[in-house]
Amino acid sequence: MRRFIVAIAILLPAPVMSQTLSTLGFRHIAMDKVLAFQDQLNYINNTIHSSAIDSLVKTTRLIVSEINKVKNLQNLKVVPLYFSKLELIMRYATTLENTNSNKNQIEGTVRSINRDISYKLSEFYDSAYKTSRFNLATLKDISINVYIDGKKQDAGKYRLNWSIYRGGNIESYFNHNSDDYNGGSLQHSNPYTVNILLPGIITFWLEDAQTNIFYKPDVLYREIKGTVSNLDISFTKLTTSPK
Repeated sequence: MRRFIVAIAILLPAPVMSQTLSTLGFRHIAMDKVLAFQDQLNYINNTIHSSAIDSLVKTTRLIVSEINKVKNLQNLKVVPLYFSKLELIMRYATTLENTNSNKNQIEGTVRSINRDISYKLSEFYDSAYKTSRFNLATLKDISINVYIDGKKQDAGKYRLNWSIYRGGNIESYFNHNSDDYNGGSLQHSNPYTVNILLPGIITFWLEDAQTNIFYKPDVLYREIKGTVSNLDISFTKLTTSPK
């Protein structure tokens, strides 16, 4: 009888140990992505010496602190996805030489990213923080009704695009429409379904799939809470080519 009890004692901890290793794995991946983004920012800042970048690095340290405390590994899955997008956005912002002539463009992007992260954190601190369950964002489907010049469109030829708002005018999003950090509807029917990391500060634009004509939104960007499931957005046709 004693031998039987000892065998059970040895077998029981195995799943717990496996779960711990899995949690550590997710934590390690998430942490690496945030730290890689910090390294990218510091590398840029060695050239342009920007207080905006200093501020963004401080904000990302809050993420690092929460990653160290998080217990639910599911809530860490979106962190690498989000910070991979931010790395690409910063890479695009620095495609020009990192000189003071490009400093304004870089700082505009940095401030927009900082605002997006801060918006995500503020919703977490205001609500879920009471449960100590860190969740930077959730990848979720939202339904969007599209209107053109005030009329609900039903032509079925438009693609709805979205991106994390990164500063600049809407035309700059057309010029570098990379699916690596943008997203879009798979279907061309109204209402559109898009898969977005929320909460977040998001910009949308519409593209005619047949003519490649672009339509700008009535509002350049939207602060969208994590609880939102549907939106109505109006667009107007650009009078000049964005190219």
